[in-house]
Amino acid sequence: MKKMKLAALFVAAASMVGFTSCLDGDTDTTRYGNEIMKVSGAFGYYNFQSNGGYSVVPVNSSDLAELTLSNPFAWVYYSYDSSTVTENASSLDAQIISVTEIKTSAVSVAAATDDDGNAPIYDVPNLVGGDHPLCYDQNSLFLPLAYYYAASDDKDKLEAELNAHTFTLYYNEEKSTEAVMYLQLRHDVTDTSVNRTTRGGEYRYFPIASLLSTYRTAYSSLPPKITVEYVQSNSSEMTSTSTQSISFDFGEYFEETAD
Repeated sequence: MKKMKLAALFVAAASMVGFTSCLDGDTDTTRYGNEIMKVSGAFGYYNFQSNGGYSVVPVNSSDLAELTLSNPFAWVYYSYDSSTVTENASSLDAQIISVTEIKTSAVSVAAATDDDGNAPIYDVPNLVGGDHPLCYDQNSLFLPLAYYYAASDDKDKLEAELNAHTFTLYYNEEKSTEAVMYLQLRHDVTDTSVNRTTRGGEYRYFPIASLLSTYRTAYSSLPPKITVEYVQSNSSEMTSTSTQSISFDFGEYFEETAD
């Protein structure tokens, strides 16, 4: 049976709530959580599962009646009354303040080719105390991506523009070693003629189970590190680009035991 152990670096957010923090003597027992959570339930009846082992149950479900979530993960910001929480509780009744769906991106067990990716990336941050790669579990990787898009005050146009951006993580077997799994991140847009001058960013979810399986076939273990290579530019054009990369520890945050 596989057991996963997350270190502090890979907790979904620095402000992630812990049940043992409620007995601090404050008269105000309102506490807040802000984390990546797995979406469960269905339209109008969503619950949210923390990688800490508990679920957040909305007490304001009516406020979420029009919320439609089609991806498995979301950033959830919520508040709760710590005086009602018992240690080792498996669920938490909470007021949901906001839910931001995290889009799912593609992965490939084959290396990227010169034809993959028709748009650059401005940055993939990897900052201690700031935006950096996150994991919900070993198979769920979240990357912060900064890129150029066409801003619009029209909600529908803006949504269409943001949906025009797709990202893929490719496994590069040739550059991978026993010490590092080497991945190539590529960015595609549906129409390269669009004038994109506004820089923004978001987290994207990459289901990397197939990449880890391919790596394990070669090395019989999780990769100690992951390197993500990307094509960088200070504009939305594929001119004056450079190849950049980030690296982060991975395997040490997960403990596996045999059946």
